[in-house]
Amino acid sequence: MPKIYLAHQKRKWLELSEKGKSEKWIANNAKCDYRTIRKGIEEARRERNAIAAQIELVKEALTDHKDQLLAVLDGMRSMVVMPPDNLEIRTERNGRIAPIPLTGIRVRSDETGSLVLDVHAEEEVAWELLQEHLKGDKLWKSYREWKETLVAHLEARIDLKSEAAKLIEETTGLVIRDKVSGGRMPYISPAAVQVFYELALRQALKRIDGTNLEERLTASDDGYVRLGSEFAYAPDGPQECRDQLIVALKSLYLSPMVNEIAASYNRLQEATAETGRIIDEIALLSMLTGSCRVCRRLGIK
Repeated sequence: MPKIYLAHQKRKWLELSEKGKSEKWIANNAKCDYRTIRKGIEEARRERNAIAAQIELVKEALTDHKDQLLAVLDGMRSMVVMPPDNLEIRTERNGRIAPIPLTGIRVRSDETGSLVLDVHAEEEVAWELLQEHLKGDKLWKSYREWKETLVAHLEARIDLKSEAAKLIEETTGLVIRDKVSGGRMPYISPAAVQVFYELALRQALKRIDGTNLEERLTASDDGYVRLGSEFAYAPDGPQECRDQLIVALKSLYLSPMVNEIAASYNRLQEATAETGRIIDEIALLSMLTGSCRVCRRLGIK
């Protein structure tokens, strides 16, 4: 029965061959046929090449895995920003707030009327893997706080717009509705609410604005109050309606909602800066600490 040579012996023969020893010299030292040596060297070389190829595949897989997770982190960084000042807030017919699109996020109103953030990335497997890599990292606490402050600020904006509508209706005694074609009933246009809301928001955020409502808001004999477009229709007293709208705006400026907008905006700025800084620090490493279930599949613990 032919003698069986182990893999480590064949690797030794390969090593000797690459150092310049002939197959006959190796065979004499191993006390076997040189053809056995030749076959053993070929097997050892194939084994080494297979291992090298496997290592390269694992390296490529790990590189791709790392790039995917860093892309998730990059998307997270793009998402953690301040909402624009001109973010549109609309109310649907059912009374709920219409979905608000932000970068990587959809803000919606649930059955109770509370705001919910649907973060697209959080639904992906890569998000779970990133959490596994960064388990216990301060990033997640900061990120949760950022989402909470974002919701609080958006709720403050919604409350401010609701307050604008309430003050307009209470001060003028008219109902806010879209103009009915051919109708002659008095009304306040939703455009008035939007403008009042935007003006109060700019004041809260300390944005310089040259709008002078008292100069630009006009009442005409046909019963309309206008600021470029129609703001209201009050055939029995357009001038009085104009004056009441100005009173409503001044009351809105003094509303506690304006202060809440400013306070929640400042909190959101701080949370955005802190979370963004943590993400930037992690991204600067160009790698991720820890491991995940994919890493373990690739043999990395």
